[in-house]
Amino acid sequence: HPGGAVALVSHADVIRALLLLVLGMPLDLLLRIQVGPASISEILLGGDYPMVAAVNFNCGMGFLDSTHETK
Repeated sequence: HPGGAVALVSHADVIRALLLLVLGMPLDLLLRIQVGPASISEILLGGDYPMVAAVNFNCGMGFLDSTHETK
């Protein structure tokens, strides 16, 4: 999809592994990246190198963040 956007949906560990690959970090740091349910991580491709533009963005949907208490 040259010049277009592609959305991939996956489980958290796969997303973490891809983020580590793009960042040039070893897989043993996998659990140091938080990926919440229904969150968005963005990787920009097409330049000289891939760039991580967003990690664990949830569009202000605080009810999806497991660190918040439910009342």
